[in-house]
Amino acid sequence: MLDYSLMLFRSILLVLLLSACAPKTFTPCYQVFGPEEFAAESDLIAKEGKFGIEALEGKTFCDLTEEDFQSKSFCLDDGDKVQITLFLPGREDLVNNIQCLSERIGGFKVEGGEIELPGFEPVYVKGLSVKEARAKMKASFQEEVKGIDLFISVRDAGKGKVELLGMVQHDHIDIGGSTRLFEVLSKARIAPDANLYASYVLRDDAPLKVDLNRLIREGDMSQNVVMRSGDKIYIAHGLEKTALVMGEVRQPKPIPLVSGSTSLREAIALSGGIPFTGDERHIYVIRGDICQPQIYMLSMCQILQENNKRMLLIPGDVVYVSEKPITRWNHFLTQIQPTLTAVLSAQAIYDFTR
Repeated sequence: MLDYSLMLFRSILLVLLLSACAPKTFTPCYQVFGPEEFAAESDLIAKEGKFGIEALEGKTFCDLTEEDFQSKSFCLDDGDKVQITLFLPGREDLVNNIQCLSERIGGFKVEGGEIELPGFEPVYVKGLSVKEARAKMKASFQEEVKGIDLFISVRDAGKGKVELLGMVQHDHIDIGGSTRLFEVLSKARIAPDANLYASYVLRDDAPLKVDLNRLIREGDMSQNVVMRSGDKIYIAHGLEKTALVMGEVRQPKPIPLVSGSTSLREAIALSGGIPFTGDERHIYVIRGDICQPQIYMLSMCQILQENNKRMLLIPGDVVYVSEKPITRWNHFLTQIQPTLTAVLSAQAIYDFTR
């Protein structure tokens, strides 16, 4: 109940802030482009995918490095428990005592980077592999007891967990040092209508430059990074990112962009097509901030002549099919501004409270 009340309070606060920040007099400043510019931006979107779209929105990400694709070998750290078995002919008493103690306490814990056995000097093992730790401990013990040998093991060596949120059936997946993103996602059971474009992977609370849509739907293994314990994956709802089709279409509505983009032709078709009241020569795409939008003037003939991949809509785009040419753009944008503000506010509230 407390979480819900807090979320409701934040939603109301955001609406008030949006209302307070809205200009009293709406005077849009816009640029108008043609089909060539729209196709050029679509080429970038088709080539770069998620990050081509976000580049158009002014967002930047750090590139992946070779380390993100390398398997990580297990190294001992504070808190790890190590099972130790000694081998020393003629000193069964010492061997049995260490063995019994190890079993009773569940292994010797690494504390302050060190492992300490009764009767021996502590040995610093933090950051060492199991093999390296055994060699170092053996050398140290032999300085005190000649002929001694030992064997060590660590339960769940290299194991960790990845957290999952959103449209998945499992909230965590166990991983090893070489588990990759595709394997984690296949085990997570993603909802078929999830929005992979809006989904993301966090490492140390920062997003990785990974396109889940290209990995899952296109099989692009250049996105298949090795997972690390503590990574978080968010799988978005299918309606999280949309484009809006308005004006003279049979079914004005938002179009889900589960892959981050869709063809303009498909969006118009999903909205029922253009009836006789619409003018196929005057189709407009409004992109970006409503106060300073980019407007693309297109015709259905131009849309049909181009390849679908050169006529792409991205999240936040508004398609308006007019019944006649628009000549007074400031007047038109002022008229539709309340509708667009409501849509953008709803999206902002959704992003803010999820």
